[in-house]
Amino acid sequence: MTRTGYLYASYFYPKIWMVALDKGGVSYCKAHSLRHYYGSRLLYAGVPENDVADWMGHCSTDVLREHYHYIFEGAEQRGRAAIATMLTPGADDPTEAEASDVA
Repeated sequence: MTRTGYLYASYFYPKIWMVALDKGGVSYCKAHSLRHYYGSRLLYAGVPENDVADWMGHCSTDVLREHYHYIFEGAEQRGRAAIATMLTPGADDPTEAEASDVA
């Protein structure tokens, strides 16, 4: 840690971030990339966008949509696929699939 107690980028990147990447055998990436990874994974997992925006400190979902527009572009198709999966016999009750196999 620095003498002031603040974590400055000039300290963090060479002393912490680059050391962690090296120890993990990871090629260089910006620490900020983790923020985008976190946000996109939450959205892909179906976490409501207002929750993700709040957790990431965005003032509105508009900011979230601006940065993660590529995720929302396929939302309609993913929604249709999810509904189709839910309507498949046995999707939520394995005994339904067995009953349809017997019939």
